[in-house]
Amino acid sequence: HMSINARSSYPKTKKLRYKEKNGDVLLFLTVFNGIEFIDWFLDYYRRLGVDHFFIVDNGSDDETFDRLMKEKDVSVFQNLGSFSQSACGVFWTNHLMRQFGVGHWCFHVDMDEAFVFPDMESGRTLHDLLDYMDGHGYQSIPSVMVDIYPETLRKNKDEDPFENSMYIDSDYFFMRNELPPYNFIQGGIRARLSGRSLLMTKAPLIKMAPDVAYIANNHQHSHLPISDISSVLLHYKFIGDFIGRIDEAIERKEHFMGARFYKGIRSEIVDSEKSDTLLSECSVAYSGPNQLIELGLMTKSPQWMQKS
Repeated sequence: HMSINARSSYPKTKKLRYKEKNGDVLLFLTVFNGIEFIDWFLDYYRRLGVDHFFIVDNGSDDETFDRLMKEKDVSVFQNLGSFSQSACGVFWTNHLMRQFGVGHWCFHVDMDEAFVFPDMESGRTLHDLLDYMDGHGYQSIPSVMVDIYPETLRKNKDEDPFENSMYIDSDYFFMRNELPPYNFIQGGIRARLSGRSLLMTKAPLIKMAPDVAYIANNHQHSHLPISDISSVLLHYKFIGDFIGRIDEAIERKEHFMGARFYKGIRSEIVDSEKSDTLLSECSVAYSGPNQLIELGLMTKSPQWMQKS
């Protein structure tokens, strides 16, 4: 797997701020030009309960790198090499997780993803979730990436783009898979727009060990005991300068299959003469974690419910 044997160098340390403490919850990611997301992302995960961030900058040419260097709970690394040849950054993340994450619960997410789990709206915290996982011997919580989007890409400068993203698709396809987290999930708006089936399976939160590695982005990893409850990553792809980011991805050709999926989406929502609405008969207004359970996109077990 390229994620383990990539033709890439390891990321260089630019600012290491981490002083390890038992019980720290850590987060790892790779970013390129993420300035639109930084404030939202760091605030969300800080409030969730993350203690420290390890972020690899892949040569951003906006303000991303400078902003990250100013954050006191962020250790910053850099690799200016090919994102594609690093297995979309997973080679870099695996290296940093082995170096700093062993023995800790670790997130591996993208900067446009928000982690949601059962009963968080009822006051149960991330540490409640991790205590439950540790108490039952689980070391990974499976997830599905659910795109959350606005009604239209027309922007209003007075609107919060994250709050304006309020719709999700309800049609996802699930089947068993041989690799953890043992589900193969497809569907959602990007499959609808691109005409191609994307892998929406995710494994964003694991208990890191020396022999553990992510295999395909944060979609799959080596074998770990999988939790009896699942989570969702709300994927805020359609905010801000969405078309600009698509054009950037197409030009860089660093994403999966040379950004073929991005080309399909651009053709559908920009180059076609169809209505500019993103809504379809599959769209529903997002109302919270309970709805995700009702739609079958997130699950909880009797054991978890007994602790509610």
